[in-house]
Amino acid sequence: LKIARHDLDMVLLDSLAKRVNFLTETIEKLGLQGVYAVHARAEELARKEEHREKYDLVVSRAVAALPVLLEYALPFVSPGGRFLAYKSLKTEEELQASAHALSELSGELEDVMKVDIPGLPADRRIIVIRKRNNISPKYPRNSGKISKEPL
Repeated sequence: LKIARHDLDMVLLDSLAKRVNFLTETIEKLGLQGVYAVHARAEELARKEEHREKYDLVVSRAVAALPVLLEYALPFVSPGGRFLAYKSLKTEEELQASAHALSELSGELEDVMKVDIPGLPADRRIIVIRKRNNISPKYPRNSGKISKEPL
């Protein structure tokens, strides 16, 4: 995204130091400005004032079921901002399973965009969630609870 859109300021988050080190090295080798790789867990970083509800746009790869992803991502999104979740298969089922999480985390479905990427199987989607308001400081819960008891 940064290569395509130099005007964007970006924070890249990953819980694995190896990936963050790779990203940092790549950022430096490409001479990219305004992009930073951070080593942290989403549920911990989202509790820090400098990151909580500060981003207009949060993007994720397909790392978890949508109800789980919403609790990790929406605490970073500023009210009026958007969360884009890259998903494949079972989009409708995930959206239905996310109704409570969307309500609890002040999110609303704005769009589901079909994406065709040459060389990859069909049926990829980007789910666009708009965040309406600030959310309770009790979210995100700890990671064990998020994944074992999704909203």
